Amino acid sequence: RELPTEKIAPADPILQHNPAPNRRAPLEEMLTNSLILDHMAPYLATPSLMALASTSRFLYNMITGTPYVFRHLDLTRCRGAQLVNKSTQKDEMQTEDDVYSAPLRRIFGSLEKRSILQDVRTLVLDGLSVPADLVADIILTDRFNVNILSIRECQNLNERKLIQVIQHAVRPTRPA
Repeated sequence: RELPTEKIAPADPILQHNPAPNRRAPLEEMLTNSLILDHMAPYLATPSLMALASTSRFLYNMITGTPYVFRHLDLTRCRGAQLVNKSTQKDEMQTEDDVYSAPLRRIFGSLEKRSILQDVRTLVLDGLSVPADLVADIILTDRFNVNILSIRECQNLNERKLIQVIQHAVRPTRPA
């Protein structure tokens, strides 16, 4: 007997090599849903969000361009917010408060350039160097939209000045 000479197509389509269509990674697809991004962002630390944003231009634009992704900003573990050697930093033209608030002012300047600072509603500065003048800037100026400010166990915080700032912020004659 002779064997059939007709060509037999493979029965399993998996064996055929079809190039995969060009599509985004699943994480990028998920993050395009603002509901997922809004609910996921509070569970990620700020450095983690920035590291995620640095992985691709698409994710950078998605994360920094979505309002309220940075609504909760905890800078307590941020290395740039730590005060380094005070004696070498002090310039004769700077006040003590300027020296103590310099790291946080640098961070706030960077966040403002990226249009992130305007979306922060909860700001946690626990244990950092936060002079009363910086607290005054945060709660009295339009640059910040902070509703909740945590300053527990802050260093270089003059309590008398802080009380004056708070009294000034809640005065009856303050414009709404």
